[in-house]
Amino acid sequence: MPYAFFLDIDGTLIDYTFVPAENRLAIAEARAAGHLVLLNTGRGYRFIPDRVWQNFTFDGVVCGSGAYASLSDRILQSRTLPPKEAMADAAYLLSKGQPFILEGINQVLVYGTDCRHDYWLPLRTPEELIGKYADAGVQKINLPGQVSEEVASYLRERYFLLQHPTYAEASILGCDKGRGMQAVMDALPDGFTSVAIGDSLNDLEMLEAADISVAMGNSVPEVKALCTHETADVRDAGVAVAIRAIMAGRHLSEKVLKNL
Repeated sequence: MPYAFFLDIDGTLIDYTFVPAENRLAIAEARAAGHLVLLNTGRGYRFIPDRVWQNFTFDGVVCGSGAYASLSDRILQSRTLPPKEAMADAAYLLSKGQPFILEGINQVLVYGTDCRHDYWLPLRTPEELIGKYADAGVQKINLPGQVSEEVASYLRERYFLLQHPTYAEASILGCDKGRGMQAVMDALPDGFTSVAIGDSLNDLEMLEAADISVAMGNSVPEVKALCTHETADVRDAGVAVAIRAIMAGRHLSEKVLKNL
């Protein structure tokens, strides 16, 4: 039975700068055995860390909270904010002094917070989004910290807003990781079984839509309550543990997957 493994990045595949070596090996093993391994991340395409591309090879990408989906070199869907809408939202956030990061297909634009990487570019004025950065392909807004209720109310009219402990994310309405995963599954030949592995609230739709759902050991309680299975923590290479257990068929008799 061929599997299509969909992997979240942060807290799942990697932990900030820590990249579990066993995850790289297990992904290569799965692909060599005829299975597919794909990213499924809330991050916009250009917001995916370089260390992910440097350490792993994938069969496709779902990103921007489902706004974008690809399989091999084929783009299945790609939704972005029209530049004028992005400009209007940036103008509002600037007027409120709200730091934000615009995560795009081609560019990452930053206001009010440090440019931590050389590919993060400072946004000077909202008008740059219809001029200098018109081709940014904005897929999502990342808002560091806790947003005010006033800002949250504005964003909820236009986006799906999810507040995390240290940041909030505003995703395009009608997009989520589950729908992005389904776009890939619809493009695959019959017979593939979807496996989703994640840890966070923005993974819930993906996990709920998957045939097999696996919570990382470090997952939030809501994820563990939803999933069919649980694996090890991110720093214990939980992705590798889950992939190998499922390929060996141990998930059929074990809810908690172990590295045997």
